Amino acid sequence: MSTEKVLTKGSEYPPLEKGKLRHYSMRFCPFAQRSRLVLARKKIPHETVNIHMDVHPEWYSSKSALGKVPCLEINGRTLIESLIIAEYLDEAYEPKNVFFSNDPWKKAEQKILIEQYSGIFEPYYGLVKGSDGHKEAAEKLVKFLHAFEKNLKGDFFGGMGSRSSGGRFIEAIPMLDGSPKASPLHR
Repeated sequence: MSTEKVLTKGSEYPPLEKGKLRHYSMRFCPFAQRSRLVLARKKIPHETVNIHMDVHPEWYSSKSALGKVPCLEINGRTLIESLIIAEYLDEAYEPKNVFFSNDPWKKAEQKILIEQYSGIFEPYYGLVKGSDGHKEAAEKLVKFLHAFEKNLKGDFFGGMGSRSSGGRFIEAIPMLDGSPKASPLHR
């Protein structure tokens, strides 16, 4: 039932098949993009239900206590928060193709890098939503992207290689320029 239709206030809860993985998302939410990247890269079968974040369906608060996306649902259980979902999917599906390092120290370093650059989303939203501070948001975004670039070592973010969430997460950056073919979400 993956759909680009956005469910809003008054929308009925779509039935979920037993054992089917559902990803509640919002197409342009960078936090939801994290979990979409993991789902796409690991080729995890799932359905996507997009939720309107300003006027979400009444039933959605029973799925996501904070009312945010992403949210993952399977067999009546839900997980929220993009990094928690990414880590769960990483460990639960296709363990040979992991994003996070198995080494606890390297894994901690990966999470630090991701946390340090989480500030990129404020200027990103400023540009996407076309807020009054559009010029300031663009300048801030460029500053973050320059910082990202300094951490590129070879083909991966932070030099962490293919076993890193940072290396995979940086793949979302081409989506900023509006070229959907550059994103693994559209492959």
